[in-house]
Amino acid sequence: MAQILGQSGRYVTNQAASRKRRIVITALVIIAVVGVIEGIVIAGYLPPMPLNSLYRAIVLTLLLVLLILLSVWAEIRARRLEREQKSYESGAKGENAVSKELARFPNDFYVLNDVSTDFGNLDHVVVGPTGVYVIDAKNHRGIITTDGKDGLLQNGKPNDKLNTKKFVSRMMTIKEKVDTLAGTKDIFFKALFVFTSAWVDAPWNKSGNVDCMSEEQLYKYIVEKNFGTRLKPEQVNAIARAFAQLAHMEVDFTEKAKSGDV
Repeated sequence: MAQILGQSGRYVTNQAASRKRRIVITALVIIAVVGVIEGIVIAGYLPPMPLNSLYRAIVLTLLLVLLILLSVWAEIRARRLEREQKSYESGAKGENAVSKELARFPNDFYVLNDVSTDFGNLDHVVVGPTGVYVIDAKNHRGIITTDGKDGLLQNGKPNDKLNTKKFVSRMMTIKEKVDTLAGTKDIFFKALFVFTSAWVDAPWNKSGNVDCMSEEQLYKYIVEKNFGTRLKPEQVNAIARAFAQLAHMEVDFTEKAKSGDV
């Protein structure tokens, strides 16, 4: 079993919970505002009120218009937050599916889940004798294909969330920091998109510097990889520790070392 550091899906789960809290807060604020406006409207019909009839009518009309606008705004905001919440919850399911597969890797592999760095969040990082693999778990549905220009399509259409260049750029920025911390260079790093709910029809090496696959293909792609220079145990350990430092996961790494798992 692989050495596991970090909790899978923590970032997206927290984001989903945050969206849910915002929905509740939005509802409470609207209820409070509606209550105040309704109180003013009702009071407007009760004498005495030192306003002439025309002025009173204008004020009450404006309040009613404001009430309608607030209701429309609240509905739009609640729907947007609900969509975001469901998207994050779906993302968490995808990450957990990938994490479960990665846990099957041999003991000489490290799996770091939810690697949050100053340069962006990484769903999973695998460090082992065959190299370093930075994984972005995708729970997209449909068919994933290449666009013939190093990009990806979902059901024949572009999707900014499948931007391979942005992901590789972020990975290379983090690689520079890892190489500095670990004292390594020319180490094999590879970016992967792993789809847990889609049919992947994107041949390896045909989508830029990102290879696409299902979670079931990870073992063969990473563990059984038989090309390139293999990393020594001390290199694997140093790189895994460097990632842990970037993600402020040193405590997890140290605890494993104390238990003899590292």
